Amino acid sequence: MSMQLSVIRCFIVIGLIASISYAGTPAGEAVHRYSIEQAAESFAKAHAGELDNWVNGYGSTDSHKQEDRRSLRSLAITKVVTMVWQMGMGTTWWETAPIPADFTGESVTFIWDSMVGIGKEEFKLLVADEEKFTLESTPKKSWKITGADGAVLMFDSMWTDDKGYNFGYMRLVAPAKWVTPGEPLKLSITGKWLTNDAWPNPFKYGDTIEWLKTGRLVAAFGAAQGGIYDGSAITFPVAARPQWAGKEVQLRNGGEVVATAALAEGEGCSQADVEIASYNVDQLSRPYEIV
Repeated sequence: MSMQLSVIRCFIVIGLIASISYAGTPAGEAVHRYSIEQAAESFAKAHAGELDNWVNGYGSTDSHKQEDRRSLRSLAITKVVTMVWQMGMGTTWWETAPIPADFTGESVTFIWDSMVGIGKEEFKLLVADEEKFTLESTPKKSWKITGADGAVLMFDSMWTDDKGYNFGYMRLVAPAKWVTPGEPLKLSITGKWLTNDAWPNPFKYGDTIEWLKTGRLVAAFGAAQGGIYDGSAITFPVAARPQWAGKEVQLRNGGEVVATAALAEGEGCSQADVEIASYNVDQLSRPYEIV
């Protein structure tokens, strides 16, 4: 096994979805990814007592405008909902997951994966087609805006890319009068025509809360696109919690199990190399997942 593969193997995250790469990633990228996952895990721990009462802020969209972007979870390609342009103005819209039917509280906290660009551009966040917040694309890692009726919009960055864009979690604390138990809440963002990528786009992850609660955010995605290709096989180096030694991990492609491996004890983590000896072109267009 190459030294490069040995170094990065302890920094591959369990459960992250990725596509295929034809080259290994430098160990420095693995360490960088590790810091990102640590930040996300710290965020989850800080809000562990609240997660059960939050609602996923992305549920669905009927917008036809979606683009492929890098995501916080894996740096792989993931869909985001982007703007639809008309008369010099753009709009991005989606619905949250449904509010619990038995909700009786004073407010609901929605959370979703988001990216926020830079450029000090101004946007409006609409709730049920009514303007509720004015926000600005900013290089700030975290920010908080207070709105009417005690509502709050806030953002916490877990990672800043080489362009200065922040990737993290957007939260909306919506007062009870804004929501209907058992129903989703319509959210949208509007802004003027831009030539840059400053929009605060939501990622199409409908399981942000479940992801934070699983405890998978403990290691890094060292090989940025999911595997190391040596000319004949693709190897997915995997690391997990030390107590997972002896458990089996599965490599799935488009939901189909294509390889398995047993986790063995390692230094500070349990380890496995999941290898595909052969593959076909069709598989390359589908996401790989280690579970």
